[in-house]
Amino acid sequence: MPCLAYDLPKELWLMVFEFLDYDDLFQFRLCCRQFNKTVTIDWIWSDRCRKRWLKSDQDDPLALRINGDKTVKRGKDWFYYFRFRNRIDQHTLKVLHSIRECEDEDAYSHNIESLIKLGALAVPKLKKLELDSYNDATPYEVTYLARQVLLTMRHKNLFDFIDSASSTDTDEWVHYSEETVFLPLAAMDLAFNRLLPHRIKIMEQVNFQVKREYNDISEFMILPPTLRIDKLMKYLFEALNSARLLHVRQRARYYLDDFMLLRVYAGESKGHPLVLLSIIQAVSDLYKVETVMCEEFLIVRDPKIRDGETYITISQAGTPRIFTRKNLIASMCRIFPSRQVVLSAVIPKLLQPLKTRDLLLKIFDEWSPYCKKSYWNAVTDKSLNSLLQYMPKSRFPVRVSDYDYFQAYWKIKTSAQRAFRNWGQNHFLKFIDSQYPHDKLIVGARLGGNDDEIYLEELSRGQDLIHKKHIIGTNSANLAGKIVADTRLHMKYVVLTDSVANNGSEYLTLMDPLGEINVLLKSDVQVLEPDDVGSLDIKGFIKLLSLSDLGLFFTKFDQVRGLFVPSDIFVNYLESKSSSIDTDATTQYS
Repeated sequence: MPCLAYDLPKELWLMVFEFLDYDDLFQFRLCCRQFNKTVTIDWIWSDRCRKRWLKSDQDDPLALRINGDKTVKRGKDWFYYFRFRNRIDQHTLKVLHSIRECEDEDAYSHNIESLIKLGALAVPKLKKLELDSYNDATPYEVTYLARQVLLTMRHKNLFDFIDSASSTDTDEWVHYSEETVFLPLAAMDLAFNRLLPHRIKIMEQVNFQVKREYNDISEFMILPPTLRIDKLMKYLFEALNSARLLHVRQRARYYLDDFMLLRVYAGESKGHPLVLLSIIQAVSDLYKVETVMCEEFLIVRDPKIRDGETYITISQAGTPRIFTRKNLIASMCRIFPSRQVVLSAVIPKLLQPLKTRDLLLKIFDEWSPYCKKSYWNAVTDKSLNSLLQYMPKSRFPVRVSDYDYFQAYWKIKTSAQRAFRNWGQNHFLKFIDSQYPHDKLIVGARLGGNDDEIYLEELSRGQDLIHKKHIIGTNSANLAGKIVADTRLHMKYVVLTDSVANNGSEYLTLMDPLGEINVLLKSDVQVLEPDDVGSLDIKGFIKLLSLSDLGLFFTKFDQVRGLFVPSDIFVNYLESKSSSIDTDATTQYS
């Protein structure tokens, strides 16, 4: 006797649906009313929504703060929630493709702004494009634009934070400094999305250790707060030390990396004491231990202690110590001769809760000399092997210029001198125009811009962005996109242009694996043939370039020819440069 498909038990169909993509499931709805009803069951869609969006929203503490009025909320129906978020993803990708093909500057700016306004709704798709890196499935220009929009969103969040902290009527204490201060500051790091999972990993390891020692978590929660945080610090520093790289731990001084919270979680820096205290505060908050951040101490509220609180500090070696008030006073009396001075002046100052504005003053003023170098500056052999040894998780150094960028913004916002503010704003806007042009969409009005042409200037599209990279030469030898090897340092590069100096010397403008522009003598490099390129780990090479502007110049990698294919924008740019050079030569000859 024949059995119709919809006569099968619903449980069997639900198992079949697990193997189908959402496009197939949408088509399935059209078969009959029974299938339409079955396909929209919450059980099918809830897990898909969590994996694709909700986990990303939850694991990224900045996602919902990028645009507060676009808070992501789930309704009662998982199926329709999936359709809603899926449409946002499709719209985001469609807009990125339209930006790629856009030739009008007004439309270019409008499309970029429309994605920024989507805020948190667009973040998971943009983040996925960034983390997937440059690959054959997506044109490189789209990946580049996704990273630029996401970077602008994160910069917007950081500018919002600086604006609120620098306001003259703001006098707030630091609340949970890891999330409210150091995580927003981590947006300065281009490798933010690569490093964020390591924060979650450390937290999970601490949670695992607590559960392993206490089968019943309620037994742990009834311990006095001081004892609870003491055990949490033990688990936390075990996790941090296991992740920490030995070569980083041996560094004697602080570097910019030590103030980058996510680098600490990933083990790529040892961490400044105040950053480590903020991590302790974040972990203790998960286990209902109330703490207060001071300049050198973390106060632990503990009603079971005689004085009602204990104190945590971090040594220069990165080791945590916990004090009672009696021990703290005794320690201070060994430094200061008068016990009365310790009680009346020293202790009150040490235990003064830290204000957000004061913490930013420390970061952008007091810590500034340390932030002028990263660990990468201290590396003598700046090879790919060194990069992967020193920064295996981020695969990208902290850029001092990014720190300087936000430090300059902070100085402008907090300066009391009108003349300095006006002078600083003009130079700051020029710097944005050359280094972070997409930030013009969010910064100009914040600085109280008027009719200044820099402030009102539209965001330029691709060719102008390439021009700001100061690319020398053209593509007269058809070398653009080819991979070359430095015969001295054995470094690999991608050729952008070639040029000839007045003395007849031939030069190549090259992009290194970190995305930096270099100019080398053509005689110092060897152009790799397709067979030689095939023997390289080309996927690894492209992965190193994932945070670069590769997509501004090229659209894909041609496996057969062993080269990167120039994008239409780059081809038009090269043609315009070539024609301008020919025009200049003709004029000079005439």
